[in-house]
Amino acid sequence: MGGKIDTTLFRLVDITGDGINDTISLSIEASSINSPFNWTLKVVSNNRVLYSYVEKDRRTDSRFTENSKTQQEYINLKKKFFFKQFAGLEVTKKVRFGPKNFFSDADCVHNMHETVYRQLVEHCGLAKIQAEKLANQITQKVKLGKVPIFMHSIGMDTSLPMIYVKECESLIPIYTD
Repeated sequence: MGGKIDTTLFRLVDITGDGINDTISLSIEASSINSPFNWTLKVVSNNRVLYSYVEKDRRTDSRFTENSKTQQEYINLKKKFFFKQFAGLEVTKKVRFGPKNFFSDADCVHNMHETVYRQLVEHCGLAKIQAEKLANQITQKVKLGKVPIFMHSIGMDTSLPMIYVKECESLIPIYTD
């Protein structure tokens, strides 16, 4: 993988839960594998961008230029994180840490409800009463594993778990740290 990098990778996955595959694309540009990557991750459904994340890895790359061994290890990690992990990207219905469903924990469920409610009011512009009702419905569906959950680990970044909300026509985070 020498020379300039200017590539876009695609995955077809149903993120909206409508049974129709949506397009996840990862565009990467760099002068070489040794250079910082400029990358964009997008989720598109029915010609609408549901999610777009742009990153420049200059800060991360600067930490790995001290010696050639460290730099080679980082190049190997870049190949793994950007190209191999994207190829294995999945949408799940349960987030597991160990043997149990992450969203079965009471503190996590409370955090999820509050996060979804806040997103519905602030991002989607729903009235508080409508947002509360919808947040309750979404929380129950996620707990029961009835909605696709999208998370990405690209480069050194891992997104928060997100779901598609038809009322907002976008992906919204369902949990915050």
